[in-house]
This record gives sequence, structure tokens and C-alpha cells, in this order.
Amino acid sequence: MNKKVIFALYTLIIVCIGFATVIEKRLGTSFVSEHIYGAWWFSGLWAVLTVTALAYIIQQKLYRRTAVMLLHLSVVVILVGALTTHLFAHNGHIGLRTGFPTTEYIDKDGNKKPLPFSLTLKEFRIVNYPGTDAPLDYQSVIQYTEGDLQYPAETVVSMNNIGHINGYRLLQSSYDTDGQGVTLGVCYDPYGIAVTYFGYFLLLVGIIATLLSRQTQMRALYRKAMQPLAILLPLALYATPLNANDDLQVVDKDIAHRLGTIHVLYNNRICPLNTVATDFITSLSGKASWKGFSADEIFVSWMIYYSPWEQQKLIRIKNRDVQQLLGIEGQWASYSDFLDEYHEYKLKNAVEAMRNGDHSIDRKALMDADEKYHIVEMFYRGQFIKMFPYRFGDKVVWYMPGGQSLPREIPVKEQFFIKQSMDYLTESIVTGQHDKAIEIIAKIKLFQREMLQAGEHHSGMKTDDLLPHESTVKAEIFYNTIRNQKWPVFLALTLSLLLCMVMLMSSYTTTWLRVASHLFITLLTVYVTLLLGLRWWISGHVPMSNGHETMLFMAW
Repeated sequence: MNKKVIFALYTLIIVCIGFATVIEKRLGTSFVSEHIYGAWWFSGLWAVLTVTALAYIIQQKLYRRTAVMLLHLSVVVILVGALTTHLFAHNGHIGLRTGFPTTEYIDKDGNKKPLPFSLTLKEFRIVNYPGTDAPLDYQSVIQYTEGDLQYPAETVVSMNNIGHINGYRLLQSSYDTDGQGVTLGVCYDPYGIAVTYFGYFLLLVGIIATLLSRQTQMRALYRKAMQPLAILLPLALYATPLNANDDLQVVDKDIAHRLGTIHVLYNNRICPLNTVATDFITSLSGKASWKGFSADEIFVSWMIYYSPWEQQKLIRIKNRDVQQLLGIEGQWASYSDFLDEYHEYKLKNAVEAMRNGDHSIDRKALMDADEKYHIVEMFYRGQFIKMFPYRFGDKVVWYMPGGQSLPREIPVKEQFFIKQSMDYLTESIVTGQHDKAIEIIAKIKLFQREMLQAGEHHSGMKTDDLLPHESTVKAEIFYNTIRNQKWPVFLALTLSLLLCMVMLMSSYTTTWLRVASHLFITLLTVYVTLLLGLRWWISGHVPMSNGHETMLFMAW
């Protein structure tokens, strides 16, 4: 069996998956699941690939190399598990109301199916992130009765915990607006899941065996490949870009970095201001830095020296029609380019026309430019710097600095600090009083700790420690510096394609190719592991809560 045939089949499957992703955005997940992922021809492609790979293993006698054999066999077992799930699993959903037992569920075709037990919703609760009103988890306390049980047993189904009852898996799906009912996903797949998990176990054992096996010569190749890295890596780490923007007013780097460590409430979670700054500049320019300035420097400088920064062309506009509406040449616009001589928003009429059905301008491009303009507007309104928490009983409310109206329950002294501290900080920065600025930043952090730290509040009640640990803040800031780097992605794609082409055209037994492929896989694994580990550390839970994290986990 020719190895080129296997690579061709594998490439064809990858192309189909890529097209399916594009089609899914236009026609929806259900269409793709039915007509592509669940289609007979797609399953047939996987079956042909599996049979072809097995034939190649036998032909090349790879079973003599235990580590390599385990890797290939694990993929086969995983595919068999997926086929078993596809053929024999039952899926559906069940609606529960508090206190009402149910013995049926609705399958994917809308038909009622019996359950071998009775389910009753005892309680539904929403758990919020500490110090915020943002939901952290949705928990359903379920009572069930099965077999010879004289008394109902209990299990908790949540976003992070799947309920297991008599081979059935219950997943938290949604809840009723009154909080008295929930919808749970139901999955019965006792065979496919077991086979798939066994395949993953074989894959893990195979990877470990490959790293330890002398037959693969991994350790010798790594030592040979890492020798030049020992010289090049320190040089890369200590290389610093030159700053050619001396005429632009920029806050001192140390002050900007210290401000970046201050906690804020952003997207309903407590995080360092550096995260806000990174998202801000990335949303505008597509990069986490600009002309050698860090996200912290740009964010804080724009906040203080707003007039000159409004003229800086750091907002990327790709569409030519939108560029013409703004009156700019090229892809870069400043905030002032969005406003005419009367300080009116230039894209206002075009956006309104688009919403009324005019599609003469690309909708996505126009909405992207409109979003960037309103991001700056939100920045000016202070919506990104809710940095002053105050506790009312068991509830914490975060306030922006400035002159907004504050509740009378907040003492006058603390109201004054919330309203005036940023003004004093701005004054000290503008007048060059570095030490005073550091002192004010320290006072803001102290205010936050007093409001959120564990211990006894001035009201006399005990509080939970709601502030992230200092090490977590440092980890998030480090993660922000690497998460938006595009070069690792392009490098990985380029090297992957080059290695595949070389493998198809030459023998994989050549030493230089083994060194290159092993080094590439190792570095890529380390990079993805670092990203996953940081996300896990920062969020406090397994990073599989959304599509991006799941894809990252699968890539790992």
C-alpha cells in the first residue's frame, strides 16, 4: 500500500472538513451535521482511510515497533468508537419542572422515548463569578428513582458536571426564565464512549512510548536540534525594538505597566487592566501592539493625551468602499477620520441604509468599521475602566472613575476617592511626578483589596476573597502578550504543508527530515500546552467552555 494514497485520503478529508466549516457559517450546524458529517460518503472516506492505514501497517510491519503501532492503532480505535456512536447512540432532550417527575425524553426526531427511571427537578440555581453578576455555572439538582431504590437518589447536573444514571448522560442545556424549569440534553451511548475513551488511552500511551523509545531516536534528535536553539533563543528574548515615535506623547512605560495590573470588571469578570488594553488595541488594529508601543502604553496614553492620539492611524479598515466613505487612502484610519468637520459620524447614513436593506457596501466590512468606532466611543465613556468596587451586603458593584452619581450608602470619603483619584493620577503623570503617580496607583489597589479582600469589612460582615491572586494576574498579563501573536499560526501552517510535501516526495527515513519534523512537533506541542495551561490557570476551570478553547484542546 502506497503511503501517498494515505496522505491523499487524509488531505481530502481535511479539505472536506474545511469546506464544512465554511458552509456551517452560512447554512447552520444542523445542515452540516446531516449532509456532511453524518453523510454516508463522509463515513465512507474515514472507513477507506482506516482500512488503507491498517493495510500499510501490516505491509510495512510497523507492528514490530510498539510505540508507532500504538499511535496508529489508537486512531483506528477512536474511529471505531465514533462509528459505534453514530450507529447505536440515542440522543435527545428532556424538559423538567420543579417537583414534577418525568419518565420520557424527546429524541432528535421529535418522538417520545421511555426512560428506565424517573427524573424530578428538585432545585435549579445560578452560581455567579465572585464579585460579579456574571453566571459562572448553572446547576440542576436532580432526584431520580430506578430499580429497587426505595428512596430517590440525587445528582447535580451543571455546565462542568455531567450526570450519569444507568448508562444515560444528562447535560445542562438551558433553563426557563422563571428559574423553575430546565432543559437537559440526554445521551445514551454506553459502547461508543467506552471504545473512544480506550482509543484516547492508547493514544496517550503511544505518545509516551514514542518519547521514551530508543527506536525513534527522539532523545538524540532533540539534543542535536536544540543545540542551535540554546544560542538563538536568548538572543531573540533580549532583542528589543527601537522606538521612533519620540514626538508622540506616551505615558512612562513603568507607569503604564503598573496601571495594567490594576483590577477592573470587564466582560463580567475581574481581570487586570492589561486585558482590557490588549483587547482594545487588538480590536482596532488587529495587533496587540503598535509602532513599538505596548497595549498598556497605548491605552493609558490615549486616556490621558487623547487629542494627539485621536490623530494616530491605528484603526485598520480593509474595505475600499468604507475607506472612500471615511476619506482615507490605504488601510489605516485615525479616530478623527470617522468624524466630519461638524464632528458628525461619517458612517451614520451608510449604516442606517444597510439596516434598511441597502447592500451596496459589504455588510461585514461596514459593521466591522462601525464596531471599531463605537469601541472608541465606549472607551471615552469610561465603560472599560470599572475599577472601583463597593460591597452592598453580599453584592459587589463596580464603578467607573469620574463624576457619575453614586449611591448615598457609600461614605463621602470613599465617594471622593472614586470620583477624584484618576484626576489626581492624570495630573501627576502629565506634570512628571513619577513617584506620586506610583503612590496613587498603590492607593487604588489598596482600595480594591479593602473592598474585596477576605476578612471583616467596615460594615462588620465577613467577606470572601474575590481578588485574583497576584500570580494569576501575572499569568494573564503574560498570556495577553502571546495570545494574539499570528506568526506561530502562519509558521505552523507553512511548516506543516512543507513537511507534508517533502514526505510525499522523499523518504521519511532521512535524518534531516526526522530532526525537522520532531523539532517542529515538539515546539508546537509546547506552545499549545502553554496556551492551554495559562487559560486553565487564569479561568480556574478546564479550558473547554467555548468553541475556541475546545479547538485548542483538540489541537493539543
